Amino acid sequence: MASPQKENGFTSIANELAEAFQRLHLSGNQWRLLWVILRLTYGWNKKTDYISLTTFEKCTGLNRWNLKQNLDDLFHREIIIRDNSGYIIKYGLQKDYTKWKTSIKNNTSIKNDTATGIKNNTKTSIKNDTHKRQKTIKNTDMSSFDEFWKVYPSRNGRKLEKDESLKAFIRIRREEFENVVRAAKNYAESKDVQNGIGIRDPKRFLKNDYWKEWVDAVRKKRFDGSSY
Repeated sequence: MASPQKENGFTSIANELAEAFQRLHLSGNQWRLLWVILRLTYGWNKKTDYISLTTFEKCTGLNRWNLKQNLDDLFHREIIIRDNSGYIIKYGLQKDYTKWKTSIKNNTSIKNDTATGIKNNTKTSIKNDTHKRQKTIKNTDMSSFDEFWKVYPSRNGRKLEKDESLKAFIRIRREEFENVVRAAKNYAESKDVQNGIGIRDPKRFLKNDYWKEWVDAVRKKRFDGSSY
């Protein structure tokens, strides 16, 4: 028997927004997607967050084609906001509900949203997902990557291919993230790097376990030639 308690966590939504929802025409599937966004943002006291398609699939049971179509519709109706600049898309609620396009006129997503979409949804879409997409980026992952990116040295004042670097970073086991950040710090403090010599792009530093050569500070000195 379920017995939800506010003490175990809750999603805080302003009454004004709740009243705006009462006038909002959405399909059942669109409401499911919107609640995933609300739970993963407002539920964690955040305005936006990285949410992968795999996460949407697991939370709603919708197949990928169906959820992408409905997410696009929510975005074009300005009910949600999204940032496509990263490897994983950031989603959030458009808080200014006066911008919402609430009319269902010509809204094919609602008209075509039938039980068929749910019946045809199977675990196959998740099983066939690639390894990259299955690896959902959690808040701790992004926090660790941000720390890595912050300490990693720039080359000629620039750090290139942030998205590619993020892909390489999340392929590393989470328990190694602390060591990766330590390695980046040691690398940044090495003599050659301090002198701007041979600085690798972050992506190359992470690939093929090259970063492991810099975890140990003693090894860092050996590469500098200052200790053997």
